[in-house]
Amino acid sequence: MIPQFTDGGLLPVGRFQCSMDEVHSCFVAAERFATSTTRADVWNRIGGFLAEMAHLRARIPAMFLGGSFISGNVDPDDGDLSPLIDMSRIQSDNTRRAIFQAIANSKSVLNLDIFPIRWVPEDISRAQGLGAPGVEDYLKDRGQWDDFWQRQVPHRDRSAFVRSHAFPVRGYLEVIVDGYR
Repeated sequence: MIPQFTDGGLLPVGRFQCSMDEVHSCFVAAERFATSTTRADVWNRIGGFLAEMAHLRARIPAMFLGGSFISGNVDPDDGDLSPLIDMSRIQSDNTRRAIFQAIANSKSVLNLDIFPIRWVPEDISRAQGLGAPGVEDYLKDRGQWDDFWQRQVPHRDRSAFVRSHAFPVRGYLEVIVDGYR
């Protein structure tokens, strides 16, 4: 369930699980965003990214969605997300390369900021050889992005990281895409 915005136009601190339909209803189709000239386009670009991942047979159990798109900002510039890529379902190096190349291209092609998390439901690193992510890598990455999506660093302050940037001040969404299974 998606909570109400704070007085500052942000979600309250925390991670909130929801569906794609709920995101569309709250952040694209909602009356408060009726005058937006960018929200539908950003949403369509996110959908285009997910369609490309499905075409490449990448399973995405969920994605973290953060940034200005899930704020009270009427006209966000882009989408900021961390898709959880189910690494246990990728059978070949070619598929893995294609998936991560598509993610790398997403900034220039779709104007999306995508920070993938390699989801590892079991330790597959031994089975897939050197360089394959393991459970420890997944937990580190998931914790990093959980921390990141709750921060808000003003554009003018982005050149230097300071203590106040580390404080959680906003929430983010865990949007169920293919589902955990």
